[in-house]
Amino acid sequence: MKQTLLKFVVVGIYAFAITLVLNRIVSVIQTGGHNWAVGEWLINYEGGFVRRGLTGQLLLSLPFNSTIVLIILFLSIFSIVVYVYFSVLAPLIKSGLNFFSLLLLLNPAGLLFIAWDQNVFIRKEWLGMGILVLLASNTFKFKSSRIDLLAILLFVCALMSSEVNAVYIPAIMYLLSHPNRKLTKVNLYSLDKIFLVLSTITLIPLIIFHGDTNTSFLACEKIRSSGFDPLLNCQGAIETLGFSLGQALEHFKSDYPGYLLYFPLALFGLLPLYLTSWFKSHRRLVNQMMLFALPLFLIAWDYGRWISIVVSQATVLILMEGNVAKKLDRLSTIILPYRLKILLVISCCFWGLGHGGNPLTNGWIGFLPSLGKFLIG
Repeated sequence: MKQTLLKFVVVGIYAFAITLVLNRIVSVIQTGGHNWAVGEWLINYEGGFVRRGLTGQLLLSLPFNSTIVLIILFLSIFSIVVYVYFSVLAPLIKSGLNFFSLLLLLNPAGLLFIAWDQNVFIRKEWLGMGILVLLASNTFKFKSSRIDLLAILLFVCALMSSEVNAVYIPAIMYLLSHPNRKLTKVNLYSLDKIFLVLSTITLIPLIIFHGDTNTSFLACEKIRSSGFDPLLNCQGAIETLGFSLGQALEHFKSDYPGYLLYFPLALFGLLPLYLTSWFKSHRRLVNQMMLFALPLFLIAWDYGRWISIVVSQATVLILMEGNVAKKLDRLSTIILPYRLKILLVISCCFWGLGHGGNPLTNGWIGFLPSLGKFLIG
């Protein structure tokens, strides 16, 4: 009875999260775009090679009108979210839930992050998340060298779509060198090292070809000629292509010291990870994840997104590896009072992370306020 109730609650919350994401997708399609949610995906090579331009170049090459392109875009990335949720949830629902797996699944800074902030959309880091889950499934289940090679190729494409995906490099290297992997001829050539070399080579031109005002202007002209409204799609992610580092840092001034509140929120988000045995035995990997995310905190203002990327990928590794190793019932050696366990799980419903902006002015974010707004309309 207890397991049935827990499974019902978790599946219900994730179904609600998917509903919210889907509602926002429909709203953006009806509007005709969004300066950040869509603009980031439409960055293209019209002004020459530039970071983040691959997906836009591919999308704008399609022989369809702007509405159909939007539908194709959002169906594709929505499918990634559903795939990630299903791949993580399905084995857990089958094998059973406990307090620690429940706390990880309901963590507002983890996989549910994209649902609770109404200003969050499916951004390009979900390309890396989808690849991470694919590789985790291959490492712990399929063990196919072809899937390994496909994942590496897709990750190179994900980097060319957004350098933010570099944050996943330590986790992917961990999976590629995991002792659970089946030894193949490809593995004999140190697949993790091949992956690191390819990722580094891919990142170099992305850093060099950062973009400028001319690149931004020509990318917007391409979007305009493809039938998209530039007022809705060019004044966010595409406009920032022309920002210098000084201009990017200027954005922080109006929101500091409020931005410092993201750090205690990050501690709340990391707490469910810290309580697990996996965290204690993989501190080096977690530190590497944080180190790779650090540059984002110095030059970009979506602090909530950066925190969520670290928490989400660690959550995926803990749950997928623990389930395969049949260690979910031993996720932690920490003994907590029953009432404290209940309090920690319930607390997940009361808070959430904004993707960016001052936490003091972002309003109340989380499962409960999202449910309230959904019911009230």
